[in-house]
Amino acid sequence: MMADWMESLARQYAETRRRHPADRLLIVFDIDGTILDLRHMVCHVLLEYDRRNGTSHFRGLTARDVAVHENEVPSLLDGFDLDPEERARVLAFYADQCWATDAILASHCPYRGVLEVIR
Repeated sequence: MMADWMESLARQYAETRRRHPADRLLIVFDIDGTILDLRHMVCHVLLEYDRRNGTSHFRGLTARDVAVHENEVPSLLDGFDLDPEERARVLAFYADQCWATDAILASHCPYRGVLEVIR
């Protein structure tokens, strides 16, 4: 999972910094998908679906439960008891809402450790 990878990188960087305090160190990021934890956005949109539709398909869902990339939500939905019509409605809602302002604001949660690594 990316969050675990980022925490590991943060620990590795701290250890390398400790061993080489005077050296100039460099970490190169492919920014897309390594700084913001978009699992929060996925969770936000699915919970918003329930809220707007009076359903409880995603009750209790947290970002920790989202183990897929934000473009792989169809595979995430395989773990929920949705009939084909409801699944189609959820996917359409997700596609419509994943870049909405509220979803973007919800997604601005960095992975644990990433800010320390960037610093």
